[in-house]
Amino acid sequence: MHDARPTLPKTGAVLDPAPGDAPPAPAVADPDANWTAHRLALLALTALALWLCWLVARPFVASLTWACALAVVAWPLQRRFVRHLHRPGLAALLSCLVVFIVIGVPTTALVPRIVGQAGSAIDLARTWFASDEPARLLASQAWLAPAWSWLQANLDAGALVQRAGDLAAGLGTLAVQASFEGVLQLTLTFFLLFYFLRDRDEVLGAIVTLLPLSRPEGRALLREIGDMLYATLVGKVLVSLLQGALGGLMFFILGVPAALFWSVVMAVTALVPVLGTPVVWLPAALWLALDGSWIKAVVMLAWGTTVVGMADNLLYPMMVGNRVRLHTVPMLMSMIGGLFVFGMAGFFVGPVLLGATLALLRIWSRHTESEAAAEDPAEAARVSPSASARP
Repeated sequence: MHDARPTLPKTGAVLDPAPGDAPPAPAVADPDANWTAHRLALLALTALALWLCWLVARPFVASLTWACALAVVAWPLQRRFVRHLHRPGLAALLSCLVVFIVIGVPTTALVPRIVGQAGSAIDLARTWFASDEPARLLASQAWLAPAWSWLQANLDAGALVQRAGDLAAGLGTLAVQASFEGVLQLTLTFFLLFYFLRDRDEVLGAIVTLLPLSRPEGRALLREIGDMLYATLVGKVLVSLLQGALGGLMFFILGVPAALFWSVVMAVTALVPVLGTPVVWLPAALWLALDGSWIKAVVMLAWGTTVVGMADNLLYPMMVGNRVRLHTVPMLMSMIGGLFVFGMAGFFVGPVLLGATLALLRIWSRHTESEAAAEDPAEAARVSPSASARP
């Protein structure tokens, strides 16, 4: 008897399509998955390349930082030379020459004298403690006896002076050993400064193009970094140097030993708002008073309080203006933290990182407000006046 049931194909057999059926569509890969994998691979390669570039550039961070800071300060001079000469290369060469004369020549001439005066000051202190001068001073100034007794009981002045002498000798040796490296760093700094001044527009344009930001945002970020460099170098370093020079000038006039060395110490302490220059000129005024020079002590006290002390309050707003409106605390923390992390170059790198971070946070804030405006126009109308009122 004939079986009318259809015969099923064996397992694994391929069914031929019917004459009127369309062929099955080939499998298509998920484009989102391919896009994500491509971006992740590109991100990994970019991170690796940036890390390797950092390893290559790390020995030159100090020179790069100083060159950028000097380029920001010397740019008005470069622009003036270009306006008259119409040759950017020659203008950049003249600008570098002026910067070297103003900064490099005095530094090269004064560093040996500063090291020498530091050793002389420590030798003078060691000789004074070993002589009968402390006893004579106590005999003429009996009110100092309790303070002197406390110092002798809690502080070994001789050992302290000896340690200071060893430190000064070590710094002198280190200065001699590092002289060759310093010459190389200085040469590289001015080499980079020349190209930063000559090719400023091209360099900034390339950086703006590479940044993952819009062109206005990229320019705003670079402007913030430039303002922070200017405020750090001109508003902090230059003002502190002027304060140290003013204090050292009065030390020299009044006959205080090692006036040049103490002027450098005052310039360093002027960078720290917690300390300031009084930690140097106030003990000097006290020393003059104890030595019997009361008029000199009063002059030192008046000069330090008025001229040296007020120089920061008068000169900083004049030099910096409204470029950077930043509280002293984060500025100080960025400078000190930068010194610990990056060395001497961190004095500029720290504030630059702080300025760049604040600029990026402001960009994020504007993006967030724009998204809020797109989602809720009523909320945007309420937030906009407060946002526009911010400096």
